[in-house]
Amino acid sequence: MKIGDIFVEISAREYNQQVQKLEVKLQDPNDINIKVDGRVVKILLKELESVEVLGDYLKLYPQGLLFRGTLSQFLTRLPLNFIQVSRSTVINLNFLQKVEPALSGNKIAKLYSGQTVSISRRYWKDVRERILQ
Repeated sequence: MKIGDIFVEISAREYNQQVQKLEVKLQDPNDINIKVDGRVVKILLKELESVEVLGDYLKLYPQGLLFRGTLSQFLTRLPLNFIQVSRSTVINLNFLQKVEPALSGNKIAKLYSGQTVSISRRYWKDVRERILQ
């Protein structure tokens, strides 16, 4: 190890799903592979703005790719700059331009691409804490 390197050790009584999730978060991958129509596609995480649930599928923006999966499973594969903002949407905080109030009591997240995403009241507290860190 060199000066400035960070060393993290994970210890647990058993290797379970929580430990696995923590390992994925600590690795902070640059890309992930997804299966789309029988082929494997590499997604660069620095380009992924948001993920939306469409029935049994997830849609990646701005790529426009649809693939089968659940949001909760996919979120475990993403680094910490991604946060769930509603039951059906995850955004990359690196693309968040501003947050505005909506008439319903929810918030509207505006991304640099021009995309707007609703932040539900249920998730707002977590989103606000992450934004203000």
